[in-house]
Amino acid sequence: TARPGATVRRARHARAAPRAAAFVETPSYDVAEWTSTEVEAIAAAGVEKPDSFVKDFSKPMSIPQEGIDAAVEVMRTGRIFRYSSTSAETSQVANAEKEFAEMVGQKYAIAVNSCSSAIFVAMMCVGVKPGDQVITNGFTFTALPSCIMRIGAEPVLVEATEQYTMDLDDLEKKAQESDAKVLLLSHMRGKVCDMDRVVEICEKYGLTLVEDCAHGCGVMWKGRQLGYHAAVACYSTQSDKVGR
Repeated sequence: TARPGATVRRARHARAAPRAAAFVETPSYDVAEWTSTEVEAIAAAGVEKPDSFVKDFSKPMSIPQEGIDAAVEVMRTGRIFRYSSTSAETSQVANAEKEFAEMVGQKYAIAVNSCSSAIFVAMMCVGVKPGDQVITNGFTFTALPSCIMRIGAEPVLVEATEQYTMDLDDLEKKAQESDAKVLLLSHMRGKVCDMDRVVEICEKYGLTLVEDCAHGCGVMWKGRQLGYHAAVACYSTQSDKVGR
């Protein structure tokens, strides 16, 4: 978390190294105003100083004019719901679902009002019931444990690594010790753990994998979009998540 008034940015050429400064916290958005201490710290971690930051998390993203025009055109038609269109071809919702599914490499996509709702529906779809245990990240957004508890199930929290990913050794321990049959995995801040090992653990302990890709839309693992390995994957197009 950034201190008050600070913004968090990602260095463009971050390399995989323990404690590498892939995220750098400074009170200024201007890279030219980095202090010598900050520059030395990221250099020691093997991260090159970027010419510019990729995103300022303290400000909302503006909507491009093309998007505004498209939204206004849909409102002019009055066909803003799936059932108010004359066919699937004229439904903006159906078209968006089809194109999104193709983008993330899935056969189907269903649009809902939020990723939190998607996670709740996913939990129900994979058979989570009151009294069940569900393994999930200890470092995550409140929606994950909230969705689990809303069903009446119990979250089993897994520790995080210093790279902000799920600790897979602790995941295996929790899989051994709990009665959970579902793993709800969140890719917080777009950070991805070893998905090959995640799949191995799920297969070994009979866990159904549900992926929360709210922070990982567009992020790849060995040439495939995040969500590929899951029974159900949930994505978000909220402006402060797209483009992480």
